[in-house]
Amino acid sequence: MDNQKELFRLMQENPQMEVIPMVYEDVIGEDYSSYQGKLGKVSLEQYYSTDERIYIRSKDEEELEEYMSELLEQDYEEFGKAPGVKEVNFELMLSNRMEKIEWKEVILLYIEQI
Repeated sequence: MDNQKELFRLMQENPQMEVIPMVYEDVIGEDYSSYQGKLGKVSLEQYYSTDERIYIRSKDEEELEEYMSELLEQDYEEFGKAPGVKEVNFELMLSNRMEKIEWKEVILLYIEQI
């Protein structure tokens, strides 16, 4: 099935889902104000975004866990242990933080270079 037909099918089957266009860095240039692209892969995905980037659950969950681990370490270095806490269990804290992530279900539409 071509990408346009797949996009329309997913939109009809999931009218409540937002369509998120994703652009690869090779599509974007620095010389002009706009660039032409083409419809690429379309899929139902879950994503989570931070101030720095977007994480796609099916391929970036491990990287997100690494990012969250770094944040925990930074918090510990900056603030230390809470009063009365004898030992910090980073694995448990990381697991709890990962479980609380609110993944958003969307239709991802990749825009590719022509």
